[in-house]
Amino acid sequence: MKHMVRDEELTAYLEGRLSKAEISDLKQRLEASGESGLLDHLLYSEALLLEDSEVDMEQYFQREPCVKISIPIKSGSESRILALDPMRMAAAKKDGYLCDLECEEYILLSLGYDVKRKTLLDEAYNNKWMKEKGMPIYQIGRLLEKYKLSVARKYNQYTIQDIAECLKQGNKLIAVVNAEKLLQEKGTQESDAKNPNHAIVILSISTDTNTICLFDPQTGNDQDTYSLNSFVRAWNDSQNFLVVSNTRDKFEYTPQPIKVDDIDLDPSLNDLEEILAENNHELWAFDRKKEGWSYGPKRNDDKKENPDMRPYSDLEDSEKQYDRNMAINTLKLVQKMGYKIVKE
Repeated sequence: MKHMVRDEELTAYLEGRLSKAEISDLKQRLEASGESGLLDHLLYSEALLLEDSEVDMEQYFQREPCVKISIPIKSGSESRILALDPMRMAAAKKDGYLCDLECEEYILLSLGYDVKRKTLLDEAYNNKWMKEKGMPIYQIGRLLEKYKLSVARKYNQYTIQDIAECLKQGNKLIAVVNAEKLLQEKGTQESDAKNPNHAIVILSISTDTNTICLFDPQTGNDQDTYSLNSFVRAWNDSQNFLVVSNTRDKFEYTPQPIKVDDIDLDPSLNDLEEILAENNHELWAFDRKKEGWSYGPKRNDDKKENPDMRPYSDLEDSEKQYDRNMAINTLKLVQKMGYKIVKE
């Protein structure tokens, strides 16, 4: 171990040879180094003390999210501690924290990919898609992308009918729902609070029986059937968020930007519209100039000439409006995703 903690201290802690004061000091140093959860995992069997001869260590690492620590345990011998990564174990122990990863794993396996849970978990953490409390909604599908699947994320754009059509085309669908509302039938007392906290895979829909078949990680079953009413109420909490994926040769792409017409910007942000619009033009022109483009009265691809290669102030108002729309829609999207822009 590093971060100001010696191997011998961990050994003494495990063998109960540290005083209360020494344990307190050790915990403070681990907390300062970002490893505050390690001792609890070691002490409460979240780690295993294993002699090398007792288990195939590499095989174990294929199944479990671990970090390796080698420390002397007994005189004349050395054993390895398999310490389950505290951050990953915290996520695994909390309902729904790994549901999104399980859904992506389910889809990859259904398409014939040979994937392992640990590999996917490592990929998610190494790319910072997975956070302490799970995967943010806008990161769901990144693992599918990593395996060269086409992925589109939809907000407030799909209905039950659209889902049925997507399934007919052979697409794989992940929806984010309120787990509690999914389990509640219509008429049951429920909270008004929106809590999109759970990912599921949609397998089939039947409007005749008013049911939907899902892979639901919270049940541990291969598939579960819920009422469409419960699903829709639970799905509404995530602004009907849906991840549509398929192999690249089968994916039918239809551009559908997130609708932001329902967002009213704070008046204080109005000044940013023109600043962002002008800077957007500057970025575009900067990149084109690096590619060899220059001003010309008419667009000429052979000569790399473009009439928009001039200052923003000289552009026609229609061209300026294009940049303004890009700027204002970006600001609205930031707000719709739950973020705030604060001026210092």
